[in-house]
Amino acid sequence: MRPNVPLLRKLVEWVEEQENLVNSQWDQKFWSTRDYDCNTTYCAAGYIAQIHGWEMIYNQQLGQRIGAAKAIKNGEIRWIHDIAKEELGLTNDRAGLLFLGTTGMMATASEIRSLCEKFAGEKL
Repeated sequence: MRPNVPLLRKLVEWVEEQENLVNSQWDQKFWSTRDYDCNTTYCAAGYIAQIHGWEMIYNQQLGQRIGAAKAIKNGEIRWIHDIAKEELGLTNDRAGLLFLGTTGMMATASEIRSLCEKFAGEKL
């Protein structure tokens, strides 16, 4: 499986852009969430699924937010992490590291950059 380097680059750019925003759409703790005002957040995998036309299936109550672990496109329902893994061209092990981080679901922007560059075999 060959990594999709342009998409890895796009992911790094998005995470770094979102990292310091007050109303950031990036939240590495959940695949995707939204609140009752329709403010939506995505982790790295959720962002990749979303930009490829997948619609999140929000069905998990997370306090004041509703979470999604699956998405639908053209009638097909899939796990968000499987969609992103396939689009990014990553193995299961690499996808696990990128989406869950080395310390759990709290990967930092710098960790995401470092992993993406390692997988791409070049600076992004």
